[in-house]
Amino acid sequence: MLSVNDLTDALGLSDSAVRRRIKALDGIIDDHIKRGDKSKLLVDSSGLELLKTLEDLRKQGKTIDEAVQHIREETGKSENNNLTDTLPKPTGKQREGPDREELLREQIDQLKGRVEYLKNQVEKKDQMLEEKEDQIRRLLPGKVEEHSGKEDKNPYEGKSLWEVIREWLKAPAR
Repeated sequence: MLSVNDLTDALGLSDSAVRRRIKALDGIIDDHIKRGDKSKLLVDSSGLELLKTLEDLRKQGKTIDEAVQHIREETGKSENNNLTDTLPKPTGKQREGPDREELLREQIDQLKGRVEYLKNQVEKKDQMLEEKEDQIRRLLPGKVEEHSGKEDKNPYEGKSLWEVIREWLKAPAR
């Protein structure tokens, strides 16, 4: 669980900006928030991902409200945090009528949209992971990357100190 201070570091935002975004995501992020000692606000990693998504949308030029609305649509969460609460409660006649089937189809479509969104997020994270692995491979010592074309050979390799000094003295001044 991450505190608000941890979130400010992870997101690069101020304390008040993080709190505003958490408040804006009310109803979406509630399942990912707990209270710690002295009522300290704690957010789990899924909540952090929601905040990162919100920030990504903000960087794309959306307002906080637009970004939150986009996240609500993608996650299928309504204003009151429960998808089934958006559906009218079925009465005796509605339980098996065409209206109920239509409502269920809409709910299925919303869930499919949420699954698609999550698949896209997983693909995005996989791509980021591959890029980081490539960076790590390039930075690890001991493994030299192959150069195309000329190879950079050290002209002093295998020579004694005196031989290097002699060549240096014979070389024309630059």
